[in-house]
Amino acid sequence: MKKYEAGNIRNVVLAGHGTVGKTSLNEAMLSSCKMTDRVGKIIEGNTVSDFREDEINRKISINLSLSYCEYKDTKINIIDTPGYADFTGEVLSGMKAAEAMIIVVDAVNGCDVGTEKVWRYADANNLPRIILINRMDKENSSLEKVMASLNAKLESNFVLVQLPVGIAGSFKGVVDLLKMNDVPAEMKAQADEYHDKLIEAIASLDEKLIEEYLEGKELTREEIIQGLQKGIVERTLIPVLISSAINSIGVTNLLDFVVDYLPSPLKNPLIKPNDPVSLLIFKTHIEPHMGEISYLKIYFRRSPRQLGLA
Repeated sequence: MKKYEAGNIRNVVLAGHGTVGKTSLNEAMLSSCKMTDRVGKIIEGNTVSDFREDEINRKISINLSLSYCEYKDTKINIIDTPGYADFTGEVLSGMKAAEAMIIVVDAVNGCDVGTEKVWRYADANNLPRIILINRMDKENSSLEKVMASLNAKLESNFVLVQLPVGIAGSFKGVVDLLKMNDVPAEMKAQADEYHDKLIEAIASLDEKLIEEYLEGKELTREEIIQGLQKGIVERTLIPVLISSAINSIGVTNLLDFVVDYLPSPLKNPLIKPNDPVSLLIFKTHIEPHMGEISYLKIYFRRSPRQLGLA
């Protein structure tokens, strides 16, 4: 089994209202990283995460599930959680094993009751998070309406890091407002405007940076990366991304963002300086023909070799 340094690991939990596309997103992420040779579909009962008989029959997630993929030499552990209120315990358990949450929001319905719930859970656990507006391919999808609902109901510092290329049936890609590569000519003015808003939001998190920015100095690439990472970890800034998971649009952009900006286990406050090894059992269940299975997370303050474990 390949070994990864803690800095090259991302533990993320997918959460949100029911039927917003979390399981489809998990499928798209695995497929994009070549972990599977096809994108499973809920309607066909062949997804990686909804594999139990009751989930296949009901076509909803009931239990949290674990999967992983490798992207740019980084291991991304994905915890897919149910969206229905009956299974809240699964969400809370999954959060305990993650350093960040991806809150998936429907591009038509915006900030649902389930969105507000997982937001409160993340607040209670001081968990860094990002928003992913999914299903941008759907009729009546609206980036503006979703952003308005997020700002009205959650009252946080949301900032777009992507713009859609097309919408509804014509949605075909995203513009990365951080890298500003391959911007369609007809979107140049809009992209420049939102890029400036993004950079200003990042600069405003640091007194020195905002002073330099207001004086007309451009932020360096390193300052942008570090500023955004700091804003996410301290929850002073919530990035908003967009996708159509079922069509695998925006998924590699999400993977890039996870690797570049979401915190590694080294940022986890549960790692205690005086405890060389900590174990957290975050899920126990009964598996047919196997008996009781427990999922645990191991926190190494020192390397396994230093501890005599490798």
